[in-house]
Amino acid sequence: MDAVRECFSRATRASSPEGGYFLWLQLPRSVDALALHRLALACNITLAPGQIFSTDRCFTHCVRINFGDGADPRFASALRTVGELVTQLSTN
Repeated sequence: MDAVRECFSRATRASSPEGGYFLWLQLPRSVDALALHRLALACNITLAPGQIFSTDRCFTHCVRINFGDGADPRFASALRTVGELVTQLSTN
């Protein structure tokens, strides 16, 4: 959660899971999660766009992130990159 606060804008909301290893992020409404997914893939980062979790595609500005090994330094780097991509998408 500290990394999310550090890497994403204040407009980002994150779930506080009591278990498991997935984090649900609600990004600024101007961010298209599918576009973010594609940009992240180009950086060898995978995340799940929210649209795939709804039959009516209502989570277009949300993503699910796996944080199974948050201590892995690659995770922090990937999260920073995704935060930068979100900033780029929200200013377009």
